[in-house]
Order: sequence, then C-alpha cells, then structure tokens
Amino acid sequence: NVPRVQNALANQSGASTRFLFDASYINIKNITLSYNLSKATANKMHVSGLSIYGNIDNAVLFTAKKGMDPQRNFSGTSDATFPPVRTVTFGLNVNL
Repeated sequence: NVPRVQNALANQSGASTRFLFDASYINIKNITLSYNLSKATANKMHVSGLSIYGNIDNAVLFTAKKGMDPQRNFSGTSDATFPPVRTVTFGLNVNL
C-alpha cells in the first residue's frame, strides 16, 4: 500500500490519492436568539417595546482533525491569514 521508491522518477511524490484524507466537518457559523417582552410587561416599564438578543458568529467547528481547520488549504505552505474569530454580541432594544 506504499509506493516504492524509484530512482530518476521526477514526480515520485506528485499528485496521488495517497495524500488524501477525510476532512469532513460541521461548522455552525451563526446563532442568533431574540426575545420580545409582551406589551403588558413593556407598559409596566413605561416603554412601548422591549427586546433582548444575543448573537454568536463562528460559534463552533466540529472536525475529527484536532487543531486543523478543514476550510483552509493543506498544501504545506502558510498563506498568512488569520483563523476565523468568534464574536459574541448581546443587546437590548428599547422603544420609548
């Protein structure tokens, strides 16, 4: 299952299925949750509307390859790009 080493073969480790591996993954890019308070509750707080929300960008990446991002190129060279940043945002919208 391993190719033999052969003298004077220029493309000895060239394109081959030998270097392929399973890079399956599941990526949850964005999660947003929001809750609108009822009109009765908002009226008790002397506002016409109130909503609370939370958002996560680049939430989670499930992959069998620990420490590797299967969305990136595995050519063996670095392209000097940064990995995706996880951003968490919370907010409150108040209508007066």
